[in-house]
Amino acid sequence: RRIGSLNLTRWLTAAARVLRIYTSCPKENVVGAELLSIFVIRVYFKMHLEVKAKPSLEHGAKHLLRYILLVNSSELTRKCRDVCHQTLPNNSYFAHPEPLLLAMFGKDHLYSSQKRGIIINYI
Repeated sequence: RRIGSLNLTRWLTAAARVLRIYTSCPKENVVGAELLSIFVIRVYFKMHLEVKAKPSLEHGAKHLLRYILLVNSSELTRKCRDVCHQTLPNNSYFAHPEPLLLAMFGKDHLYSSQKRGIIINYI
């Protein structure tokens, strides 16, 4: 069977299935489902809702910062944090200078006088 293109609905379905498997099966039969369910509940669903609420490009760097804060929070186990830190370098597109500037110059971050000062100092 051929796997189709990446789709957000598939990710949400997979996350919901992980939670269903974790809650319905005995603990000794489900290997790794606890780690996945902790990540899904404490990081994935929160980030999904934030991205859905503010999907524009100017919020990309803010979403990345929020993801890092959620991963480094005390709610996750050490093993889960280690797995998340391994994937972070591959998914840090919004840590480049251009998206960071976009986030800085977004509507809700700086006042126009501050923006003007940054531009003048840069030139």
